[in-house]
Amino acid sequence: MDILPLSSWDRSSDKDWYHDWTIFYWAWWISWSPFVGMFIARISKGRTIREFIS
Repeated sequence: MDILPLSSWDRSSDKDWYHDWTIFYWAWWISWSPFVGMFIARISKGRTIREFIS
């Protein structure tokens, strides 16, 4: 097994992966942001921002 070619990654050969990863990354955060927002709102109910941060 040749470790040097496996440890270095040629970016020019796999441009589709970069494009698909960007779409996946944005879709992941857009889909999870409402749940994270509801969680933060639920655990911080009745507290001020200063109390929540400290």
